[in-house]
Amino acid sequence: MQKFIDACIKANQEIYEYLNTSLSLDDYSYTQTIGAGGDKSLKIDIICENIFIKHLSIFGDIYSEEIGYLKTTKNLKEQYIITIDPLDGSSNFISNIPYYGTSVAIEVNGKVFASCICNLNEASLVYKLDNNVHRVDLFTLKNRIYLEKTTTNIGIFERAYKRSDICSVFFEKNIRYRSLGAIALSLCMAHSCKFVMFAGKIRDFDVKAALHICEDLHISISSEFLIVSKSSTMLEQIKEIINE
Repeated sequence: MQKFIDACIKANQEIYEYLNTSLSLDDYSYTQTIGAGGDKSLKIDIICENIFIKHLSIFGDIYSEEIGYLKTTKNLKEQYIITIDPLDGSSNFISNIPYYGTSVAIEVNGKVFASCICNLNEASLVYKLDNNVHRVDLFTLKNRIYLEKTTTNIGIFERAYKRSDICSVFFEKNIRYRSLGAIALSLCMAHSCKFVMFAGKIRDFDVKAALHICEDLHISISSEFLIVSKSSTMLEQIKEIINE
């Protein structure tokens, strides 16, 4: 599946180039379309999605946040499904907050076997293939320095604004965190920060690729929360806080 990763890289390179050379004010506007993820689609969402469809549809059916399920014309012996978030952190994007990217995973028979997440601000790419995680520059494809064994005491709590009760307990217990606004990108940092947590409805578009990259960590998923941490103690502490 190296060809699939190569196609993901080309798609992300094209999106990066578009955002940095061809972006127009009109791209920031909302369409009248409600995407499959339940949110109103931005024009830039659809532009990014179409770029992915162009590069990836030969590999299998597309399941994307905007268009929903797209059956490809290619006949394959097994059903390959490609789950895409074409612009993770789109609210950050339209607010000029430099933290957004893309997320792609491919699965067969319900099992993800390759995934790719791109940070479009720093042109960096994380992909997993054959159980190996690679962190590279989007254009040179050279390995980027990434120190997993840090002494950080900072976690990430996405959509913290939805759970002020949990935030209050974190304050009391001096559990420090940031809320950055792009769940796939944040989950990619779970190997180096204290924890990554997400409050609210969990959608495949948001987490499928990232959970594949983080599958060697401790993970807890419920109807209201997703928690990922390299520390089982930290994971259990957060679960206890949630259940209080």
